[in-house]
Amino acid sequence: LSAWDRLSNARIAHDPAFSYIIFTARPVLYRAITEEWLQRWGVFYEHLIMRNNDDHTPSVDLKKKMLNWLHDHYGIQRSDIAHAYDDRPDVVGMYIYEGLQASVLSIHDVCAYTNPNKEAA
Repeated sequence: LSAWDRLSNARIAHDPAFSYIIFTARPVLYRAITEEWLQRWGVFYEHLIMRNNDDHTPSVDLKKKMLNWLHDHYGIQRSDIAHAYDDRPDVVGMYIYEGLQASVLSIHDVCAYTNPNKEAA
């Protein structure tokens, strides 16, 4: 249902001084929907790296693999990465452990890990 989310942070991918690479744990099955959403909200990026459809690797491990793919498949050095963002603190922790500056930052206005129909206790 994320296709109907609003953009949470307007500062995401709007600075032309930087090239943006988006890692998402969404399966490739949702590439067209994801690309349309990013375009609709004016989020510009150089690469969109997605999970393979049959890959059930936990997000931290998956995004660590994606980080390694940057050099192996795109020729991007870690030293070229100015900052890494993710909506999950555990993924941000991995980025920091891997030597990157990183912060928690959401792109969607709805948390993907919270049931929006659940009433507050």
